[in-house]
Amino acid sequence: MGDHRIFSLGDFRLEGGMVLRNARLAYQIYGRLNQARDNAILLCSWYSGTHTGYEFLIQEGKCFDPAKYCVIAVNLFANGLSSSPSDTPAPMNGPHFPAVGVRDNVRAQHELVQSLGITTLRLVSGYSMGAQQCFQWAVSYPDMVQRIAPWCGAARTTPHTHVFTEGFTSALKADAAWNRGAYPHAPETGIRAMARVYAGWGLSQAWYREHLYTRLGHPSVEDFLVAFWEHFFLQCDANNLLSQARTWQTHDAQCRRFARFRRRLAKGARHRLGQGHAHARSDRPVFSARRQPRRSRLFAERRLSPDPVDLGPLGRHRHEPRRQRFSGHRDSGMLSVVA
Repeated sequence: MGDHRIFSLGDFRLEGGMVLRNARLAYQIYGRLNQARDNAILLCSWYSGTHTGYEFLIQEGKCFDPAKYCVIAVNLFANGLSSSPSDTPAPMNGPHFPAVGVRDNVRAQHELVQSLGITTLRLVSGYSMGAQQCFQWAVSYPDMVQRIAPWCGAARTTPHTHVFTEGFTSALKADAAWNRGAYPHAPETGIRAMARVYAGWGLSQAWYREHLYTRLGHPSVEDFLVAFWEHFFLQCDANNLLSQARTWQTHDAQCRRFARFRRRLAKGARHRLGQGHAHARSDRPVFSARRQPRRSRLFAERRLSPDPVDLGPLGRHRHEPRRQRFSGHRDSGMLSVVA
């Protein structure tokens, strides 16, 4: 299941005005389109992740069941599979790779979906930066998307998240071996430092206080930092990590344009109610299951994240917010993925 396909985008104009030449979008398909071509689900990758990170959920009987749905898992630019600083030839190689936005990623994904002859997406879903892409899909292509199910992500990057990403990227760049991105060898010291900064945000105080790393086979915090976090990030290219972080930092889905998507969902909800489906509860899309550790963020996000609605045939897989447990960003079902 670890293989992937490549969709060629040609010379792809980016939102910032640059052209990414011979751009490539990596993806994988699980399951098959039905005759009506209306059973497609799009899964969007997260920071430092690839499509393979969702494979534990793309199984028969799981929420993204390939026996029922055609699951298309796509990869962010700069994640090492789609066009990235690490594999783009000069003059856009390494630190010269152009800035890419979430909207650029979503527009590329839209071209892929169209090329597959799909006009309706049953669901767009994703974790963390994948959630950012979900929100953007609803804003950019509201007539194509029936539902979105983002988790552990926001419609726009908050100042706090901007500061966090600035912190771990600065730790990486502080390594003299990084050399402003023109490194002959990986800046290992910087990547290890970045991993340790990320570890303090990726999981909450409560998670560490309860020594939950021992359940993953780590006898000490230090062992967890080295064997888990450093091990994972050392497999990534430094410029790829920095490029994705810039995409993360600059995102704003422009939710003022969200009204069209919500109106269409409201119409669908009224239609289901008219057919006797009393469980259709709201005119708004499905959103994140677990939130970040701090309760203040929960309430701040409510202003951006509408209430959940019934998912129809996917409804039995929906998770309601579990506010009694604040284990952190990575402990949202994705922790074991990076092990």
